[in-house]
Amino acid sequence: MPGRIAPAALGRESVNEGGGTTGHGVAFCVRLCDGHHFPMENMAKDTPGETCRAICPYSKTKVFFGAEIGGAVAQDGQRYSDLDTAFVYRKQLVDKCTCNGRDAMGLAPIDVRNDPTLRPGDMVATKDGIATFTGRSGLGATFTPVNPATLPNDIR
Repeated sequence: MPGRIAPAALGRESVNEGGGTTGHGVAFCVRLCDGHHFPMENMAKDTPGETCRAICPYSKTKVFFGAEIGGAVAQDGQRYSDLDTAFVYRKQLVDKCTCNGRDAMGLAPIDVRNDPTLRPGDMVATKDGIATFTGRSGLGATFTPVNPATLPNDIR
């Protein structure tokens, strides 16, 4: 899966390297049982809510928007910082609070053919080697094999 979705590192809950605001918002998928969250890029075909549920199907989630999680607001006007569970994940693990059905830290795997973050031209590692996504998703997803020798040295 491409590296567009990742859990926010502790203390790194803003969408830029400096930790401040970027002047624009991002969608944060929030696991409501403990407030754990991760930023999501604009998705090619799914809404942020659909993507959030796909990545974290074992817990109730909600999407909040903002330049940083502390000031992020959901579409219904609720603020992340007003959640009873805001930042609880920093202090404790919550029993049965999981995205992948196994542990508190992992995200649920998404079949690369249904990965909502893929965009035409993205390269993915498959069991048959590196392939480029051509833009069609779902059961008929199409990928073109890539010869590693043709890749620039910094990517190889």
